[in-house]
Amino acid sequence: MTALLILTLLSQWGWWGPGINADLLQGKDTTALWNAKTLQGRDTTTFVRKGTDSTLPMRGDGIAARPVGVFVEFEFLSTDAATPAPWFWAALSSGTKTNGAGGSAHPGVGRFSSSASSNSGFMMVTVTNALLLAGGEVADFVFRPESLIGTTIRVGFHDATSVTAPTDGAYLRIVDTLVRGMTMSNSTGDSTASQLRIVANRWYWAHLDVVSASKFVCTVVDSVGTQVWKDSVLTQIPTGAGRQCGHGFEATNSGTTAYPLVDVDYMNLRIARKISAGRPN
Repeated sequence: MTALLILTLLSQWGWWGPGINADLLQGKDTTALWNAKTLQGRDTTTFVRKGTDSTLPMRGDGIAARPVGVFVEFEFLSTDAATPAPWFWAALSSGTKTNGAGGSAHPGVGRFSSSASSNSGFMMVTVTNALLLAGGEVADFVFRPESLIGTTIRVGFHDATSVTAPTDGAYLRIVDTLVRGMTMSNSTGDSTASQLRIVANRWYWAHLDVVSASKFVCTVVDSVGTQVWKDSVLTQIPTGAGRQCGHGFEATNSGTTAYPLVDVDYMNLRIARKISAGRPN
């Protein structure tokens, strides 16, 4: 297989998009796709996904193996009119989303802002009944809070579409300056025993891991790569029948003045388990 053909296949299979399509790889020998020689001198370290954690299986060449199940991600590089499938944009009480200025470490930034209406803001979410958590669901978010007082931010797995608390979810909640991990099953909730106080205008990476039906782990890393908080919730993880939720990022503010609420650089969703016997992984 020539280098040109491999690069063509990589492009067709979406390597620079949301991820390699497992259906197209079924039955194919993918060894050549990972051969650095076929990448024509490119620095293959750039192909490691931002936010990839060290628990993922690694190939011998140091590149993280694609997790089984599902992997989708979004960099905020597109226009406001573009639909960021599988998520969608939605204004809350006339809130807005604009394109912020990217930086060398944060290419592509989406700014979520409130309006002059109370509890306004913006969200980027999947449909709210897309996921039934079962363990193996992992999410990463890179964000910078701007206006914290009066602001509520939810990131992770949840079915909220307004300032009102979700019915079902496992997510990170930020109210004013305080961060907690939250779970909610049929409107009955639990939270982490500890909390983190964050500050405005600083980048954070939130890593959320639904380990099992009885463990949800939240980790926050600051802009210099230091883990500043980690805690877990062991109950009220919505894994029962009918307890579906979605995935995404939402920010609202209780005031009546338009404020920039948060800048979002990156988000992803992966399901690191086999989905079903009949589905290729």
